[in-house]
Amino acid sequence: MKAADTTTDRGIGASVLRREDARHLDGRGEFVPDIRLPGTRDVAFLRSPHAHARIRSISVPPGAKGRVFTAADLPRIKPIRVFNQAAGAKSPPWPPLATDKVRYVGEAIAVCIAPSRGEAEDLANSIEIDFEVLEAAVDAPQVWRGSRHLIHESWGDNLYLERTIEGGDIEAAARAAEITVTREYRMNRQSGAPLEGRAVLAYRDHRLDEVVVYASTQTPHTIRVALGEILDIEQRRIRVVAPDVGGGFGPKARLYPEEIILAALALELDHPVRWIEDRSEHLLTCAHTRDHHYKVTAYADRQGKVLGVDTEIIVDAGAYGLWPQGPYQEANMAGRALPGPYTIANYRARTYTVATNKTPLGPYRGVGR
Repeated sequence: MKAADTTTDRGIGASVLRREDARHLDGRGEFVPDIRLPGTRDVAFLRSPHAHARIRSISVPPGAKGRVFTAADLPRIKPIRVFNQAAGAKSPPWPPLATDKVRYVGEAIAVCIAPSRGEAEDLANSIEIDFEVLEAAVDAPQVWRGSRHLIHESWGDNLYLERTIEGGDIEAAARAAEITVTREYRMNRQSGAPLEGRAVLAYRDHRLDEVVVYASTQTPHTIRVALGEILDIEQRRIRVVAPDVGGGFGPKARLYPEEIILAALALELDHPVRWIEDRSEHLLTCAHTRDHHYKVTAYADRQGKVLGVDTEIIVDAGAYGLWPQGPYQEANMAGRALPGPYTIANYRARTYTVATNKTPLGPYRGVGR
């Protein structure tokens, strides 16, 4: 390797000219909504208005058969399931279309198809659902040991995973400390909010016997693997294309129910289907991030030298784990990043990844920081 050559603009440190600017400035970008296929129908989702509720019944208007699909109409779709080998880690099955219960506002219940997005939304508004509304668990520090209505009943609490990261002897540091300072901090919940929201276009290529999925995603290969697993079809029969993507920043590096559902619809229908996320959907249903609660105790001598840091970190991870990593990474990264560049001889971080009735947590520009 060599330093940049000022005469050739090549080598380490040289500025690299962008190649895509000219076509974008000329209006020749190709994002998912720009892809036009004959016979494409638009999709809208009927989503939960409740953070926590049982679904007693779903009533679809007469004559809507073939235009409205619930989980019962798409039996090939298996629940999303994240596997983690950490001791004690829990991973709930996540049905892409809710079945007996909804666990966050915006969770998809039914998918509607029409010639335009407006007509699809009208169709979604005509569906009636009988809910039994349950108390929502929204305060992670208060509900991780349990709540009146658990997020996932079989767990017995609302805890995905509890882990401890430590080095040195924090108890000895506490005994030796002449100064002890304890503070609590909150890092609020955030949304990635790229300029372009998520978007999916899917169709069946009968000539090649493939399902083709165009998606505004950072990880087309991840989606391909997941679709094969969840829809139980060979990966060679799946093609995922990421055209131009209007910003990602991490939230578009995960699998979402919408990508699965549209691929499943493409297998059932003889025309392309397209879903373009609006901003409200993005804020409600695309991966949220952060939402950390910290209780930090620092031990020091009278000269101000830090002898040790002891912290408890609670991460509000929402109702489900996003495929493939799930919700476990955030707390682990927060615990490891907290000391920053300092040499802390004695350190302990007790982390708790908590399930709540909120949108699932995902990565965003520096996980856990």
